Amino acid sequence: MDISYLREFRVLAEICNYQEAAEQLYISLSTLSKHISRLESELGTPLFDRTTRKVSLNKYGAVFYDYAVLVTESYQTCALKLEELQQNDAASLRIAFPPCLTEYSFPSLLTDFINTNPDIKVILTETENPKKLLEENLCDFAFCTGYAESTGEMSRLCAMHIQPGKTKAAEYDNTIENRNTFSLQIDSLAAVLPADHPLAGEEFLTIKQLKKERFITKSDPSSELSIIFHKLYGIAGFEPQSACAVHYTSAMPKMVNAYNSIAITNRRHALICDTPNLSVIDIHPTIPYYLSVLCSDDLERAAARLRFMEYFSTAQHKLTA
Repeated sequence: MDISYLREFRVLAEICNYQEAAEQLYISLSTLSKHISRLESELGTPLFDRTTRKVSLNKYGAVFYDYAVLVTESYQTCALKLEELQQNDAASLRIAFPPCLTEYSFPSLLTDFINTNPDIKVILTETENPKKLLEENLCDFAFCTGYAESTGEMSRLCAMHIQPGKTKAAEYDNTIENRNTFSLQIDSLAAVLPADHPLAGEEFLTIKQLKKERFITKSDPSSELSIIFHKLYGIAGFEPQSACAVHYTSAMPKMVNAYNSIAITNRRHALICDTPNLSVIDIHPTIPYYLSVLCSDDLERAAARLRFMEYFSTAQHKLTA
């Protein structure tokens, strides 16, 4: 049954005049007459009593009218709701990310998406806890970072000293299993040494080789880097000596030569540092640094989220370039 026929039936039933009903509906008199006849044929009963001057509902039409009102009003309400959802989908996309991602070309990646999707309003929130915003339904995507131990010796040692599921890496992995999302390795830990340091020529370094060194550390003990730093040295069986504690990760390599010490940080942070006379050496076993992309499962803005996921799947290489 065509919903437009029901609307036309309602108008005719309320006006009781074919010509006036047709004019109000912006259709011809013959078209209205044909549609009403088809509706009556489909229902198997006449709905109007007709005279030469006007029409009026018969007992079948009176019963059908009440249901026609319900159906057309319900359809209109549904159409408005769907239109609202479509507007929400195309109108905005809320993305939360940690400050550290500014070091990984994340802003330019978002800029590219915004430029190629001008109909989507992207609302960005820089926060230390993107996951919390997602759980509170305050964002559509939460970009979370964390370290994860590699397979082999490091995984075996970590399993001996740390309860499963208690590390940040495990926390993110558990979340990934419960949501339609994915993770991407964007970096790994490296040691930053003075260029004239005795270990500066090594191909890679283990934590145990650094036992007697002094370190540039983070002043925030709850930071991701501080947590993995103390975990690694706990596994290696010694307490690191701190030469200097800094607030910003980007400042760590810059302090290495000044304090004749070593900084353990992400390779990208070390490589973008413009301080001369430094040597950057990978830590072995590799300690990957992951970006976990968590997506809301709310039905609103679904179309916008899909477009962003499709874009990110093809552009994510920019974060590791």
